[in-house]
Amino acid sequence: FHINLATAKSVINPNADIGLRFSCFFRKDLIVRNARINGIWGEEEIHDIEGHSLQNPIEMGEFFVIYILACEEKFHISINNRPFCTFKYRLPLKSLRTIEICEQIQVIKQMDHRAVF
Repeated sequence: FHINLATAKSVINPNADIGLRFSCFFRKDLIVRNARINGIWGEEEIHDIEGHSLQNPIEMGEFFVIYILACEEKFHISINNRPFCTFKYRLPLKSLRTIEICEQIQVIKQMDHRAVF
């Protein structure tokens, strides 16, 4: 599955820039982060906060929680209440207007976004 933080909905603009694509690949036991700017995908990131390559902590078919916190210079991402990785902004944060969750997700129990000051 993928979680996209993008400049527009893909149904409206399939070529919209994606400031963060968080991709979970169960078959490869891997989580990949990337961004697409002007139709070009950047370099994939597969490492954790300490720079180690980590296995996917999400179990297929099991409930999980992903938090994406937007800080001053980068996203901080946790999975099941444990810090997992960061992703430096490649687009201005204010340009990201939509959240999309796509492919291989059966149920979304809650999706929330808020500003914290």
